[in-house]
Amino acid sequence: MESTNFRQLVRGPVTVVFTPFDDQGEHIDEDALRENVRYIIANGIQTGAGLLVAGGSTGDCYLLTT
Repeated sequence: MESTNFRQLVRGPVTVVFTPFDDQGEHIDEDALRENVRYIIANGIQTGAGLLVAGGSTGDCYLLTT
């Protein structure tokens, strides 16, 4: 993607998606993550009107492994 196209897509607020983990803190709670993303989208973040940032920008990156 060219930088001009990227700039057109990235407009509006940048929203960090919290990464929820299971009760043991070992695995991502995928259902809760989906719920978080759906909530954010339902409240106005969408292509051309915001950006979702996922994967550890709330300080939980050290918990994520490959």
